[in-house]
Amino acid sequence: MKALRSLVHVHSELLWTIFPLAILCSISLGEAWAGLLLLVSLAAGRWRRVPRELLVPMLVFYAWIIVGGLLAGADVADFRDAAAKWSFSLLLLLALAAGPSDGKVLRRSMVIVAVAGILLVLLIRDPVYGRARAFSGGAPNLGTNLMMASLLFLSVLISGRSRKPASAVVCLLLSLAGMLASLNRSAMLGFGAGAAVLIGRKRPFLVLLGVSAVAGLVTGFPDGSLSRRITSIADYQSQSGRERVFMWKAGVRMLRDRPLLGLTGRRAFMNEYSARYRDPASLETTPGHVHNSYLQTAILHGIPGLGLLLWWLYALFVRAVRLMRRPPPRQEPGTTAFQEALPALIIAVLVNGLFDYVIADGQRAMMFYTFSGLILASSVSSPRR
Repeated sequence: MKALRSLVHVHSELLWTIFPLAILCSISLGEAWAGLLLLVSLAAGRWRRVPRELLVPMLVFYAWIIVGGLLAGADVADFRDAAAKWSFSLLLLLALAAGPSDGKVLRRSMVIVAVAGILLVLLIRDPVYGRARAFSGGAPNLGTNLMMASLLFLSVLISGRSRKPASAVVCLLLSLAGMLASLNRSAMLGFGAGAAVLIGRKRPFLVLLGVSAVAGLVTGFPDGSLSRRITSIADYQSQSGRERVFMWKAGVRMLRDRPLLGLTGRRAFMNEYSARYRDPASLETTPGHVHNSYLQTAILHGIPGLGLLLWWLYALFVRAVRLMRRPPPRQEPGTTAFQEALPALIIAVLVNGLFDYVIADGQRAMMFYTFSGLILASSVSSPRR
């Protein structure tokens, strides 16, 4: 039995290493891979004690999705959609329960994400918008995933704990290049917020240097696609800016009409949006969401659902800050750098979520919860046998 569990453990580490690559390439492949990881984890018998401070708010939020949907009279399709969307958050519990805690898998996974991101940039480019995009999930998926990888590599560099700083520099540059080539503005904002938090603790002058570099880029190359994309962040007269405002206003009206229970599923949201709430001046008739994670959550699950989600995210952030301040002793070099990066990573995703449905949609959510779980796994006590 011990030999069998040892064999399963070796394969588990390999599966966790490749998992982020599967997520980045295809949501279907990522979901299948997650199921395989679950089976391997059950076979290995390596379940850890998941902290109650994380488990309770997550399960309460998930319970509200079911109860709220029943009270709202949601049909089977809407239930299935809601359960599928938020099931990605359970990857954090899976990583906590079965993920390795020595940091090796996380580092290997990040290298795969960085290299795969650049390959996607080179192989796929949108001919209309000129943006690099992923095989599945498009440019937003690519930008957000490489935003997270960039922050983790940046943390390794500024911590000074990397055994191979040159490799970390290369992977950071690869990840940043892929993120910028995606022209994902909300990912750029998220990276800026996370990097400011991460760097400001130890190298505050680098924050000023980074701001100056962005200002120099915009001033020196005002007609470049990246410069135009950056300056358009504050331009709500642009087409994409106007569309977002139209969506947010429509979303607020939807929330005003259903503040308690919401609509539960994406299909019901799209039907209601196009039939009753879309602004006549809007060009996008049936968006999949209103490009704001928090407003979209409230639309689907009511104000109580949004409150429970914020409770869960707050618990995750508190746990991350606690781990950053008091990392466990006797860890492999480099692991602490990722632990210090986790609060900045969460902040980056929350900022990204102000403009996209990041926390419950597709590969971006899968990557966020997987990385968070793998980092937090290093702070959990030894697995029960």
